[in-house]
Amino acid sequence: ATFTLVVKVNAGTATGTVNFKDGTTTIGTGAVNASGVASMSTTTLTQGSHAITAVYGGDANYTGSTSVVLTQNVRKTTTTALTSSANPAVPGQNLTFTATVSGSPATPDSPTGDVVFSANGTPFATNALVSGVASASIASLPLGTNAMVAQYVGDGNFLGGNGSLDQVVKDFITYSTTNILVSIGNNNDGTFTLQLLGTPGAQYYVVGTSDVTVPISSWTPVAGGTNT
Repeated sequence: ATFTLVVKVNAGTATGTVNFKDGTTTIGTGAVNASGVASMSTTTLTQGSHAITAVYGGDANYTGSTSVVLTQNVRKTTTTALTSSANPAVPGQNLTFTATVSGSPATPDSPTGDVVFSANGTPFATNALVSGVASASIASLPLGTNAMVAQYVGDGNFLGGNGSLDQVVKDFITYSTTNILVSIGNNNDGTFTLQLLGTPGAQYYVVGTSDVTVPISSWTPVAGGTNT
């Protein structure tokens, strides 16, 4: 990034130059113009905190002086990648969302600080980054497409940012829309053949009872009587 530093010495009368320093290191020099302003631009400030001062050298009419310290923080931008442990998922499934935060461009040090995880605009967890990674789990997402966001809040060296994804929760069960017993055939060997008309992909259970007076909801599945 380019930083422009501006200092006003004394409007209209002061001349000379101003040295701009980062700590004790001179990072640039600017001439005082007719308005008493000196400025310089730099792209050399590294990541972190910098103590910037402007040192006016004086001229024939004015003595030199040093400005108060300006603390300039330089923070790198970040990218936040959000992933899901399963997408799509079924209702009630415990899902883990992982946010990976990295500096942009890549840096040897990792961002630190917290990541806030939200589902459909509502935060459900806040966890700290460990080596640039934070995770959170949730098992209560509703059916449909859920807007998931991981918001990195930033630290002293890295700017915050967001990562997002659409988490789909769907019911994979095929429910029967047709439920008809077409016929029962006696195989004359103690077994029977049942011809059923049902919905393709739906799972059917054959149930039975020794007491036909009890409600069908109390009948028990027949061994081996499950078919799709």
